[in-house]
Amino acid sequence: RVAHHDPHGTAPYFVNGTPIASAFIDLAANTSQQVTITDSSTPTAQSITQTVNVTIIPAIHTVSVATVAATVGQSNGSATATTATNLGPYTYTFTPPAAAFSGVTTNTYTRSSMAAGSYSVSVQTNYGCVASKAFTILSTATSTTTPR
Repeated sequence: RVAHHDPHGTAPYFVNGTPIASAFIDLAANTSQQVTITDSSTPTAQSITQTVNVTIIPAIHTVSVATVAATVGQSNGSATATTATNLGPYTYTFTPPAAAFSGVTTNTYTRSSMAAGSYSVSVQTNYGCVASKAFTILSTATSTTTPR
């Protein structure tokens, strides 16, 4: 995200002649870029030239969920959500019912006490990247006794 505020300049702003909203697309990660920011004032536009470092923050590409079945009529199942990156802290939101767990510092979180049914989980990084996954907690039969 690029932000520029100049109380003396006139929006819209341009970076190397490109509108600021699209100026930083497809840049290589971990590089330095020389940029000139120019405002739209006339007759003489104001410019600043600055070298900036580009850091690319990867998005969560996937979230996987491993489940443990619940016993019929009980809420003893669980789901473990795992993200593909280490960009915490994270917020894990399970639905239904809506239950958010914020500030989780690992890329894996387990929610327990779940009944059999259909659910989803969304994982959001500290940088606002989100990945979601639907999953099902299956049910198992109650314990059985083998006749003698």
